[in-house]
Amino acid sequence: MLTLWRCVSMRRRSMPTRTGWACHPFFPSPPRRDGSNGARSAPQLPPIEPLFDYPVRDTSVCVGGDGAYYLTGTTGYPTWWKTNEGIRVWKSADLKTWQLLGLVWTIERDGTWQKAFHGENRAIWAPEIHFLKGTFWLTYCVNYGGTGILRSTTGKPEGPYADVNPDGPLTGEIDASLFQDDDGAVYFVYQDGKIARMKDDMTGLAEAPRLLKPANAGHVGFEGAFIFKAGGRYYLSCAEFDDREYYNCMIAGSDKLLGPYGDRYLAVPHGGHNMFFKDRDGRWWSTFFGNDPAAPFRERARRFPLVHPAASGLRGREPRARLPRRKDPPTGHRTVGPAGPLASADQRDVQGPDRPGPGPDTRKARRRRAGFAQDVPQRRGGLQGPRRLLLGGVCERIPGSRKGLTP
Repeated sequence: MLTLWRCVSMRRRSMPTRTGWACHPFFPSPPRRDGSNGARSAPQLPPIEPLFDYPVRDTSVCVGGDGAYYLTGTTGYPTWWKTNEGIRVWKSADLKTWQLLGLVWTIERDGTWQKAFHGENRAIWAPEIHFLKGTFWLTYCVNYGGTGILRSTTGKPEGPYADVNPDGPLTGEIDASLFQDDDGAVYFVYQDGKIARMKDDMTGLAEAPRLLKPANAGHVGFEGAFIFKAGGRYYLSCAEFDDREYYNCMIAGSDKLLGPYGDRYLAVPHGGHNMFFKDRDGRWWSTFFGNDPAAPFRERARRFPLVHPAASGLRGREPRARLPRRKDPPTGHRTVGPAGPLASADQRDVQGPDRPGPGPDTRKARRRRAGFAQDVPQRRGGLQGPRRLLLGGVCERIPGSRKGLTP
């Protein structure tokens, strides 16, 4: 049985550098301070690093064959919900300084079936950039018009790009993505977790799509599907609204690409329609753009690191980022499993009568304060199995497994 631990909010903050996550047992929906089902206490975020200050939604980043980073996303503010020009791409050598390569594909200049209006709507939504098979690929959807894939005919990020199926969309839904497995097979992923293997020449789908479902819900999320593989496990992320107010990223994991997938859990608060990428040094990152009113900013490209141990088991292991020295909370406060290395020391204590104070300064207590999961059952001889900290303190345990989560 898969045991999942997910992040919950400990307090409301306005600045991303003053917020953090904590480990708590999985809940079907974010817990409420007032015990109701209203959206009064949304989970909060770890520190987030800006990429650049330009209106972008659905941010996507990849590493190209030259080792540089490439970024795209939905652009065309303020009319992007109805109309925009096409797809822009940026380039960076260090994820800090970005150069706009321009509009690499436009509806008017390069489009075929995409030129049709659907009422007053004709915009490119949620493009993603991928480097596969020696060239760049842009997945995209047309609002109310379907999904498609563009291939760079020169192998360059600026194109020119040609549609793999210029006669019409690959599917009639939205939010397209690509995933390449270890055997080289490429899969088309879209909408709420639907997936189909691509033909070897990438000109279309080689099989009928199927929906990947978590164990505890009908879908991982209703849109923004994305798949990545880390430590030998597959992770499906999707966007989901909480009470139609908070736009969160949900995740479910599996040992096999086509499942079965475990329970879905909240991974990135306010981070719906993000994606995950590994940098040149092997570190995993999540993108973030801020959709809902409770997000610390709106519609800007951002990133933050994923957190996990370097190898199997947590004993004697340090997370990638070190925590600052922790100050013990006042008596009467409870110590909740920390927000991982992304939270500052004063963000991991929550007032509550149901848990004691920090207790003795034992090795076990110090380890809990240093970024490891709390409230995880133990037995004589140590942990019952490897725990994997995936996002900001999310702990996923697979009993009996000896595999660690390595980049």
